[in-house]
Amino acid sequence: MSPLETLLTRSQAFVEHLFLMLGRIEEWDDRPRALACASSCELSIEHCQAVYVLFASDLPNAACVAMRAQYEAVLRAAWLQHCANPDEVNRLLQPLTLETEQGAKNLPGALKMLSALQALLVVEPGIKGLVQPLTEAHAVLWKSLNSFAHAGIHALHRTEFGFPEPLVMDTVKNSNVLAHFAARLMVRTGVPVELHHTVDRAWQGFEDCLPPVRPMS
Repeated sequence: MSPLETLLTRSQAFVEHLFLMLGRIEEWDDRPRALACASSCELSIEHCQAVYVLFASDLPNAACVAMRAQYEAVLRAAWLQHCANPDEVNRLLQPLTLETEQGAKNLPGALKMLSALQALLVVEPGIKGLVQPLTEAHAVLWKSLNSFAHAGIHALHRTEFGFPEPLVMDTVKNSNVLAHFAARLMVRTGVPVELHHTVDRAWQGFEDCLPPVRPMS
């Protein structure tokens, strides 16, 4: 296998490892806030798996669009857990109708969600391990991922000149970091508590799937 094929195979094994540990949760918190957070985390990991499929199918621009959705989903999960008011949480949990769809459109976007988390950090310094990585990921990834989503210069340049394999591999590794972060958030909506620390260390044995310096470890 090529280095990229090996990375994609190992990355899929990493996500399956995360799901295996999440499957050991004995009881999930079914309160609205926790439920919305967990669902958004699960969505984020699903987007991560789409990144693998799209890169494996030689669709790198679409893979980067999926990664943008992946980041926004884990950011949404963090915002739902720590910042959203009850009305905002409930708007995302209503049955899907034209009316509820319109109500959900008024929820904060990525920049406002991140700003709300940063503002909360001032009074709740204990969430630094959550907010700082999301801030760093936003600074490094957000502009280029938006470019791919909106047919900007990054997407047009890569369409014209190609997507170098080292860049593909770096993108997959960053996607894996986001998947791990989503799993860490998700496990905290369940018990036993001991699994929280186990999932935090889930990257051990999969170092080859992650950047040398993990911004979200």
